Amino acid sequence: MTDHDGLLILLTSRSHSRHQTVYHGISLSGPEPKLDAGRRVWVHGQSAVEVEFAFHQITTRRFSDTPRGCAYEEDGNFTFEDEPQKWRKSMPSCITEPVNYLKFRDSVEIPLPAFVSDRRDLHPAATNLVVNLCVSSVGELGEARAELDSLQDTSLNHSPRAQARKQLLATSPSSGMVIPVEYISRGHPDVGVLLLSELRPDGCFRAILYHTDTAATIDMNTILSRWPRRMIRIYEWQKPYDLARVVSVLGSGPFTVEVPGTGIVGACEDGAKFPIECSACGSIVPAAAFDREQLSIIDLWSWYYPWLDEQTRLLEIPDLQDAEKSTTHPLFRRSRFVNERIAFYEPLIRDRCVICPNCGAGVLRLGDGPRVPKSALAKPITQTPSSGHRRS
Repeated sequence: MTDHDGLLILLTSRSHSRHQTVYHGISLSGPEPKLDAGRRVWVHGQSAVEVEFAFHQITTRRFSDTPRGCAYEEDGNFTFEDEPQKWRKSMPSCITEPVNYLKFRDSVEIPLPAFVSDRRDLHPAATNLVVNLCVSSVGELGEARAELDSLQDTSLNHSPRAQARKQLLATSPSSGMVIPVEYISRGHPDVGVLLLSELRPDGCFRAILYHTDTAATIDMNTILSRWPRRMIRIYEWQKPYDLARVVSVLGSGPFTVEVPGTGIVGACEDGAKFPIECSACGSIVPAAAFDREQLSIIDLWSWYYPWLDEQTRLLEIPDLQDAEKSTTHPLFRRSRFVNERIAFYEPLIRDRCVICPNCGAGVLRLGDGPRVPKSALAKPITQTPSSGHRRS
């Protein structure tokens, strides 16, 4: 069996970041779905709606030398090393292909759950099942098996990798786990996401299968399988396996809107609300004054403006403008990198900007983000230079 032909993501939660709505989900089209800004796709929930992907990125920073060990900041939310429940995020990511920070340019609020696909002809459904799992530990689920294969050469039993391996093998599947699956319906392969909702006394699970076709036939004894793929070093790891057998089918129907926590739809932590400030006069403008498209442009300018400002200062260096001297100048490589970043953002901005209503001259952008809260620290911290961005 193969992955879904084309893009397919099940949206399972939403949050607010940088004054915009962003979605989170599970990919059924491989570990790195192609999510280019401007791409038109269909969202299938209670109805089909065509939308356009927008560009979204956030800051990620690592802090060291804190009284509580290392700290990571992601979009204004901080996680400390002494919080093991939040710190250990690798186990869920070993089971699913999470997709975070998915944003759409269109002014629509998407009811969840919903599928995102290139195809218009999907008719998603949720089927209530009773299943008997064919695996006994989390280490046998999906990409976790690839994780274990990549750790086979671990020689030290006390190493972090060896401890992670032991943890995966010692943990049994439990209620609330979400696992991508494949199965055969009417002689053709289909895909879906299985939610284990309740463990019964007989050892079977009540479950909900979120799949793409209301007409799909899921009978008793249908095998739900998984064909995980993962790049390990220089080769692609592939090992199909049977995940569960359907014991009984309790009912099926089209998608309905779920309250977070009642099904597969969950609640995500909101990101930081950065102040909207003018690049000229420095005044702060409330976000309520702008619509969704304007907020998206303001967000893009918060990334684009620093590169534009640096390029202006680099252009003032005469030797960098001299064709013969520029290649030997210490800032030549930096200048080239700045030009590349500007070339990246220009097609996204498309000559659009939002002008400050107070001074009428400056371009609006997001101001500086939050820092590690002082209440969590007892002494100054050191920020490592390893900062970056994510995009969808």
